[in-house]
Amino acid sequence: MRRQSEKVVSIPAGPVLRWNRSCGRSRIQILALEHMARCNLPGHPALIVSFSRPENIKALRARLRKIDENLGDFEVEELVLYGKVEERLIKAGLIYDTAHESPCSPPEQV
Repeated sequence: MRRQSEKVVSIPAGPVLRWNRSCGRSRIQILALEHMARCNLPGHPALIVSFSRPENIKALRARLRKIDENLGDFEVEELVLYGKVEERLIKAGLIYDTAHESPCSPPEQV
């Protein structure tokens, strides 16, 4: 369970992780977690699993556990299809495996 004072580091995975490897974006989040662990700063990774295959999640969990055993128990997030999110994902060519329909939220809250 994450303490209120902890920082959350969101890590993209799945097709996004493969794309981000070339430009280093996922690497930056992992380096941030390494530095936080080295400096004994509280933190907790979060992973959007909607774009991730099970083998990518398993590989990321193993990599994070090498940094710090506790980092392998990351927060799992799933895609919520608010407003035009699905339309924008399709237009961008991003494919997700899992998602939830948005609850009835007023447009100003989205």
